[in-house]
Amino acid sequence: MTFRTLTVLATVLLMASLGVGCFDFGDSGTDAQGGLDVPQDGSAVTVLAALHGAYLRHCARCHAPGAPGATSETEKSLDFSTVETTRRTLRGKATGLVGNQQACNGASFLGATWRESLLVAVLDEDLRRTFMAPGYPECNGATGAVSAMETRVGVSMPATFLPDLRAWIDAGAP
Repeated sequence: MTFRTLTVLATVLLMASLGVGCFDFGDSGTDAQGGLDVPQDGSAVTVLAALHGAYLRHCARCHAPGAPGATSETEKSLDFSTVETTRRTLRGKATGLVGNQQACNGASFLGATWRESLLVAVLDEDLRRTFMAPGYPECNGATGAVSAMETRVGVSMPATFLPDLRAWIDAGAP
């Protein structure tokens, strides 16, 4: 097994040991305790699928082709329509931002760690305050270049969403 495969399996096993994924309540993406409904098949896509089902799918209201909430300031390269489009676009960089946010054009959505990930910064108020995108010093929370997206989604994040997102990114976002 490769190191990456072992990391994915360790993440899935850790989530299983914490009780994540033990309940199945349809396509909500969360269990009764607010944890992610992570399938236990060990494939690399399961954690992202759970993250998408639990919360990221709601981002498609603005970040998807023809989305009803899209505006001229909406980041154009993101597509949260499906798990696969989410995976593909999160591997990219921010483009098409205007105004204060234009300083983040070129910054990676997923960094080497969750603390370096623009995706986490737009969803986590605590990180946003101190965030600075690697290689893009003007893309930081102090300048207002990082928008608060968690307030625009229109639904509450499950309690374990951010910790699970952080763990997925730190595991290499397989």
